[in-house]
Amino acid sequence: MFTEGSYILRDRNITEIELNQSNITKTPVKNFAKENQTEMNKKSDTWFLRFTVFIGMLTWFVGGAKIVWTSPSLIKLKSSDLEMNPLGRPITSSEISLLFGIPGMVSLPGSIIFPKLADILGRKKCIQVIGFMKLISLLGLAFSNNIELIILFSTLFSISFVGILGVLPMYITEICEDHNRAKYGCILSLCIPLGQLYAYVLGPLFLIRDYTLIIAAPLLPFIFLFFSVPESPVYLLNKGSHEKCKLALKKLRSNKTDSELEVDYFNMSQSLAPTGESKFKVLKVFTKKEGRCGLLLSLLAMVVQSFGGGGTLLPLLAPIYENADSKLSGDTIAIIVETVGIASLILTVFIIERVGRRPLLIISAVGSGVPLIFIGLFFYFQQIGSYLAQQFHWVPLTSILIYFFMFCLGLASIPFTMVSLFFTIELRSTGTAIVMTLSCLLLTVFQSAFPILNETVGTHWCMWIFSILSFVGAILMYFFLPETTGKSVEEIQKILLEC
Repeated sequence: MFTEGSYILRDRNITEIELNQSNITKTPVKNFAKENQTEMNKKSDTWFLRFTVFIGMLTWFVGGAKIVWTSPSLIKLKSSDLEMNPLGRPITSSEISLLFGIPGMVSLPGSIIFPKLADILGRKKCIQVIGFMKLISLLGLAFSNNIELIILFSTLFSISFVGILGVLPMYITEICEDHNRAKYGCILSLCIPLGQLYAYVLGPLFLIRDYTLIIAAPLLPFIFLFFSVPESPVYLLNKGSHEKCKLALKKLRSNKTDSELEVDYFNMSQSLAPTGESKFKVLKVFTKKEGRCGLLLSLLAMVVQSFGGGGTLLPLLAPIYENADSKLSGDTIAIIVETVGIASLILTVFIIERVGRRPLLIISAVGSGVPLIFIGLFFYFQQIGSYLAQQFHWVPLTSILIYFFMFCLGLASIPFTMVSLFFTIELRSTGTAIVMTLSCLLLTVFQSAFPILNETVGTHWCMWIFSILSFVGAILMYFFLPETTGKSVEEIQKILLEC
């Protein structure tokens, strides 16, 4: 049995573990782990681990759908058709900017509050609170009939969404192992484009009210089923709940023997920071070298993601291409683009363990920058009335497909999964809160400024700015970002100390 009495941990420097009900006694833990790691890694993930990850991912799926809610909805909100437009009048450009800007700015506290709340309530309970908050905000949005209410409930949803962006990767990082963490991180990121495709397909078919209710539907199974999943074993161990920690491990890794679970438990206890003063963690992020390096490297990945333009272009994809004189509608282009992005993310899941996070991020940044140059050229030729815009009418769709394929190959998914890896359990919630707050602030500035900038300098300059920033981001990641694939938190912390 994997019980409380089956282990003895004398201190932080212990090298042996006694197993009372096992044929292994006084075996050096490090040697045992090393000799058996290959065999342990070959074991497939348990169905319960997959179930736990899948149920949690529903919150990201709905979040992805809400991200692009504006893409098909703005076309209806710009309409003079009273049956289609709940506002009863066309929405203005300034209101569109407010619809992007206010939720983004007001939601920033969510990226601070929820990661810290996850330290108080636990990862699981915090995720449940966020899921319920998402459902309430979408129900309110569905029945809103003026711009003030739309902005209000969009803001409430944004607060919960930036919270789940920080807490769920933290939870998945702590329930997974070193060998499958990158895979599930990419699968998690796949939920956002799947949700976006879900919204793109259904948006043109339904009125805004019905469309919003359909987006909210996946939260119902989440609310009922997430009660059955365990709390993060890392969180439980850090809080001193040894028995609950071991029960959670046994549920998540039921295909392992008791002695293998003992090794996992021991390695987990070794990865925890020594118990000490818990105050002033914000200062520790900046005063400890590994904290500063982890913060800067996490921000680097997230900032390059925002600079790449995906978070800004996706919500406005349909309205932008409505003006591109394409034979396809903006909604149809959005569906095609999202399908390509999903195919790219699926590819990432299969190759990330072989290629690594860092190379994929660099390839993704460079590959995203190139097609943006050609998209900008097309819109420039269209603005000056050049015949080339008609002759090369296929350029926007072709280039945007290449762009999103390359963007989703790395930038769309990997940065979220790297944030938790760069911090120890002691600083994880604080570091995550800081990174998510700053990155959300940056994305909000981009999104709220884009409609106005688009009208002021033209779509072509917006695309060229994103292209230049993508290239700059690739250069910075090449020189400063370390590889983390397949490495434990302890190994990553050693890399940070050597930075």
